[in-house]
Amino acid sequence: MDSNRLKQNLIASGLAGPGNIVGCSSEEIAALERQYGPLPRSYRAVLRTIGHGAGRLAEQAECEFYYDQLAQINAGARWALEAWAEDGHDPEVPEAAFFIGARNGEMPWFVLAEGGTDCPVWLLDSHTGRVRQAQASVWDWIGGFISPGRA
Repeated sequence: MDSNRLKQNLIASGLAGPGNIVGCSSEEIAALERQYGPLPRSYRAVLRTIGHGAGRLAEQAECEFYYDQLAQINAGARWALEAWAEDGHDPEVPEAAFFIGARNGEMPWFVLAEGGTDCPVWLLDSHTGRVRQAQASVWDWIGGFISPGRA
């Protein structure tokens, strides 16, 4: 997938129209990278395409993943990691983890802020503290919200 295909799929699915697909600016993406580290190109492309909105996509998926939610998602996930550590459990989330979304504030997904072209998307299970690969790529992850059952 790529940015154009993402837009086409959103429109074809009826989740968004051309007027309510709003991406992030280069400056906003650069600010994230200054704070968290170099993001995979695929995730930067997702932010440039739908970082501020994609119609009913997030509502339909019951997820948070837009730019204005990322600081809260990352803070919540880091808080959860600290709570697990206090209980003597290490979820083994790499230091380079950048949390890109959550479902109703729980079950956060992350990528590694190490640059590169694309990368797997990982899920931190809020209930067990276990980490597992959720999708093989960022494109598969975001595409799963358009075709429910895949994300």
